[in-house]
Amino acid sequence: MVNDAQPKLAPGRLAFILACSVVGVVLPFTEHPARGAIPELWPPMTVFFVWFTLVCEGNRRPSTRVLRHAGVMFALFVVLALLLGSAPLTTLRMGVVNVVAALVMAYLFQRTNGGWALHSPRSIYAVMVAAVGAGLVAALLGGFPGFGPFELDSRLLMWWVIRNGVFMFVGASTFMVLFHTPQSQYADRSAAWWELAVLAPFSIACVWLVYEVPGLPLSWMLLLPGIAAGLIFDVFGAALTVLSISVLSAAFTMLPGNRFGYEGLFPASIVVDLLVIVMTFLALQLSLVREQRATVMGDLRVSRAQTRSQASFLTQVLDSMNDGVIVVGQDGTVAYHNPAARQLLGKPLPASARETSWIDHFGITDAEGAPVTDQDLVTPLSGTEPDRTLLIDNPGSKRFIQAGVATLETDDGPATMVLFSDVTAQRPRFDELAAFARVVAHDLRTPLTGLNGWIELAREDLMEGRWSHVEAHLTKAQHSGGRMTTVIEDWLAYSIHRDGRLTPTVFELAPVVQEVLAGYHPQDARAGSFDVDVSHRIEADPALVRQLLANLVGNAMKYVADDRRPELLITSHADDEQGWVRVDVRDRGIGIPRGQEEMIFDEFHRAPEHAEDFGGSGLGLSLCKQIVNRHGGRISAASNDPDHGTTFSFTLPAA
Repeated sequence: MVNDAQPKLAPGRLAFILACSVVGVVLPFTEHPARGAIPELWPPMTVFFVWFTLVCEGNRRPSTRVLRHAGVMFALFVVLALLLGSAPLTTLRMGVVNVVAALVMAYLFQRTNGGWALHSPRSIYAVMVAAVGAGLVAALLGGFPGFGPFELDSRLLMWWVIRNGVFMFVGASTFMVLFHTPQSQYADRSAAWWELAVLAPFSIACVWLVYEVPGLPLSWMLLLPGIAAGLIFDVFGAALTVLSISVLSAAFTMLPGNRFGYEGLFPASIVVDLLVIVMTFLALQLSLVREQRATVMGDLRVSRAQTRSQASFLTQVLDSMNDGVIVVGQDGTVAYHNPAARQLLGKPLPASARETSWIDHFGITDAEGAPVTDQDLVTPLSGTEPDRTLLIDNPGSKRFIQAGVATLETDDGPATMVLFSDVTAQRPRFDELAAFARVVAHDLRTPLTGLNGWIELAREDLMEGRWSHVEAHLTKAQHSGGRMTTVIEDWLAYSIHRDGRLTPTVFELAPVVQEVLAGYHPQDARAGSFDVDVSHRIEADPALVRQLLANLVGNAMKYVADDRRPELLITSHADDEQGWVRVDVRDRGIGIPRGQEEMIFDEFHRAPEHAEDFGGSGLGLSLCKQIVNRHGGRISAASNDPDHGTTFSFTLPAA
């Protein structure tokens, strides 16, 4: 037999069930029914059934522990019955039958209910089925005095099943509630004191009227206390109430003045017994239904609270996002938008996406300014397509947003969610990359084309034996390869030093300058002349400062007219701002076109006047500016009129 994970039988419960068993066995043997009449009271089977439910260990077959307790029940019944004058053989038979009937009742109830707890109205039917089954076993096998096996006629058998069913049904139901049914955390309120004060005398009055005034058609009044208990109490209170009323009714039957007898096919006593069963059934059913309703409503309240909490949390998350979120229903109505959506779009959202054109309302185009349609905004892209980049051009506000679209399934049908983020700050970087791609495509294509051409000419010279031309063609091919290397190295240096980690160190400027200049050999006619006067100490990142000087010196050596020899003057001074050192790098190169003194520090910028004559990526001076800015300094460029050339000045923290 399977139970609801029964704990071990506590000593208190064991003492209680033993006391009930003693009373249950002794009480019917003190009654002396007339010859051929069934006992008025027969509680042993009910008590033994409850006992079994307390010791079952979850096995479908009785375990050794259950059989031991069954032996104790049998011995208790036999000893008490013999002490009260019962015949030995009859006592042994009744003891076996009552224990077996209790086991049958436990088996039937467990199989019908699935456990010991009364957890639903179905459980009440399970108790009724088990009580009828056990009563039939006891009646057919002779489980009570005055009748042997199969000696009851059909009339007495019906009376016995009904009469005994009262005690088994009421007793089993109430004790199963008290011992096995956990109280719901959502159980209805406890009864008020005045309800108890009214119900107690009302119940006594109803029982008294039924038993003391049998001439009036008032038997139905037994139902009223049970109905009231089911409507007022939880299942525990209802069980105690019907148990009390049933005991009170049984006490009235024991009185000498009991006017309900067993005359006729369907005597008045049987009617009263049936009413007690119905009262118990109604009381427990009503209380269980109310408790189930309370449980369902409680679960619903918890579910609603959790839903509200999740909705509130999700709303807080969406409201705190920097990205905009808009949900548009199937009918075009804006179902939700977060504050970021309003801020990024720059205007209040229209109530409907169908009545107002969002394209016109917000001034939306694609990133290049080309027109788009409202349908484009709410049409999901395929999984391989990137999110759209759009331009919102409002008066006084120009913003680039990246928008993605997804379809949501809701109770009201499909909805469209538009998620967009502000990429205005990233747009310049995107433009930089696009410009770089154009520069690289141009600067690499030209030398690569030249490289292929010169190599092809050298191959033809080798095949035709023109040895004097091979060296010249290979030299030019090497020059084209060098230009390609310069572009790649400039980009690598820019990528590494632009966002690399800054490691400030105190050091002398002079050794770093000498290290940079050491790469230019004096015997080279194009090496130029250097004049250095740097005596200051600075606190900066040595690697970045070395790169900064290398770029400036490299420009000074490269951007020189063919008929001039490079000249370079590098000096350091205490800056006007205290705590800073100013370094000047003065050359006599081709100079800077007027008006481009600031533009030359932009990424990929190359002066149109010199772009064809001098190779480069347009990243060198931009990297110089990035290095100086990361140290918190300033950099500028000025033309050296009238002797041409340029002076680059930058500041770094003094040590």
